[in-house]
Amino acid sequence: MNKKHVFTIVTTTRRTNNRVRSFAKELASSLCCALKINRGKLNIEELWYLAREYGAKRVVIVCRGLYGNPGRLVFLICNGDSPSFYPLILKLGGIKLAREEGVRITQPKNITPIAVSVEEPDIILFGQELAAALYLPFLGYSTLEDLNQFESIIYVEKVGSKKTKYVVKF
Repeated sequence: MNKKHVFTIVTTTRRTNNRVRSFAKELASSLCCALKINRGKLNIEELWYLAREYGAKRVVIVCRGLYGNPGRLVFLICNGDSPSFYPLILKLGGIKLAREEGVRITQPKNITPIAVSVEEPDIILFGQELAAALYLPFLGYSTLEDLNQFESIIYVEKVGSKKTKYVVKF
């Protein structure tokens, strides 16, 4: 079987819906060397074996939340001798799909770095954790003008809300 080399596999939980599948597809399309797969009846160990066959370092599992929206992201580490989860679970809210905004996503050819909008310890720590969870480089604090040299980025902004701490844009 001819399989391309990937860094990240994006999939969903077993019980999913169209909106969660669309978000998983858009997430995979926004990351370099990422592949979206249909999970079917695969358990965690079988996902881990599949990721190892592809040479992937991470599996991102998109979980369903309230009212059928994507609810959280869970990260499976594939480098070790057995499957293990990265100790970061992202709770999602206010998801806007690119198709709803009329935007078409094309997969970048170069690695997608992660940058943060302000130079504060808490957002920098979150950006570093997100970079480690996705197995991507972390640039640190950067203005949008500084990031013009990259084909695509994942940009983390701090929000002054009690309910939402950060906005992640990709």
